[in-house]
Amino acid sequence: MNFIFVHGLIGEPSNWDLVVEPLIERGVNCIVPEIPYFDEDTYRLEDFAEQAWSKLPRDVVSSQSVIVGNSLGCSIALYLADRFSSAYLVAPFTKMYSYTLPRSDSNIAGLLKSLVHDPSRLRENEVAKHVDRYRALLDSKGRRHHLQKLRKIKGAAEAFDHAGLYEAHQNKLHMVYAGNDEVSPPSTFEQMKRDFPGMTLHEVPDCGHAVPMERPRDLADILLDAVPASYFDALEPHAIPAE
Repeated sequence: MNFIFVHGLIGEPSNWDLVVEPLIERGVNCIVPEIPYFDEDTYRLEDFAEQAWSKLPRDVVSSQSVIVGNSLGCSIALYLADRFSSAYLVAPFTKMYSYTLPRSDSNIAGLLKSLVHDPSRLRENEVAKHVDRYRALLDSKGRRHHLQKLRKIKGAAEAFDHAGLYEAHQNKLHMVYAGNDEVSPPSTFEQMKRDFPGMTLHEVPDCGHAVPMERPRDLADILLDAVPASYFDALEPHAIPAE
């Protein structure tokens, strides 16, 4: 059983660390490719998706594989959904941020708070990584390039055919939404369920947009429910640690 995880725009593979830990402990194979949103000339979401696909070992992608995306990474997972048994879209964005990057550490801290419901739940190293990532984007030599890239990605995200792909893949889509998400409000998913009844909804209460960092264990539990019991039954006894 394989899970592929796709991080968001201002994110990195380590955002999934506390989510994949419980899965790996249960014998689930987890693959977390890095998506170079700002490092290359690419800005179309379809191209980012094909890049991610090209990085995956062909021998681990099978009918049992599941793809999981967070925020903008949900669009990549959605585009690739037809190549997987199911797709979990964790807090897919329903509105794109203004493309004005924060100009100071205090602005960065304020933006981070808008992504989580309770900042005290984040590990200090996660906060530091997030701040450092924004600082890198604000570097005087690269700021203009990053702003232009962000505008292009924003335009590509707005032009992306989310509705068409929701319609086409609804029976394999699991929408994981946060009860206190300011970026993707819970009411949005109630409407999605009416429009695309084949979707399955999962709520993570008392949580903001950055679900993998704020409520990683809750998310891991949702994903573990996707693993058939027969998979665990087939594992060697030592592969599943005692509770």
